[in-house]
Amino acid sequence: MRRGVIDIGTNSVKLLVAECQAGDVQPVTESSRQTRLGLGLYETGQLQPQPIQATAAAVHEFLRFAKAEGASETVIIATLSLIHI
Repeated sequence: MRRGVIDIGTNSVKLLVAECQAGDVQPVTESSRQTRLGLGLYETGQLQPQPIQATAAAVHEFLRFAKAEGASETVIIATLSLIHI
C-alpha cells in the first residue's frame, strides 16, 4: 500500500511517499519546500500571515502530488518549535 507523510516544520514542509508492506517502508518520492513558517515567531510570539499562507499552499500541493503518486492516504504531522511567553 502506498502512503504519504507531510511534515510541517519551523522552516520547511516535507513530503515522503512510500510503498508500505509488512513493516517494510520503501521511499517512492520525497520533496521539500522551504516556507519559513517560524519566521518572526521568536520576536513576536506569533506566526506571520505570509509564512502561514506559503505553508498552507505547500501542504495543499503535496497532498495533490501524493494522491497523483498513488498514496491511498496521507498523514500530516507538525514538528514546529514553539516558544512560551
